[in-house]
Amino acid sequence: MLFRRNWETNTWHWRAQCGQWPQQSADERAGLPRGGQLCKECEALDLRSALQRLTAEEEAELQRYRNVAQKQRQRQGSRR
Repeated sequence: MLFRRNWETNTWHWRAQCGQWPQQSADERAGLPRGGQLCKECEALDLRSALQRLTAEEEAELQRYRNVAQKQRQRQGSRR
């Protein structure tokens, strides 16, 4: 993972969507840097992304259960 920080700050960023992502004059590291601070906005973007993935996975699982339930109802209806 690429980390960047502006030369004037001690805050490391790793999400290009971050409003503070350094565009120019940046120090780069390919891995978690030693020292400095990690950007709170990048952390929030990571958390939001993880929650969206989880929500999508939960929605897919719910749809699978709905499909199974519908098939079971159809089978029960055809037996009557």
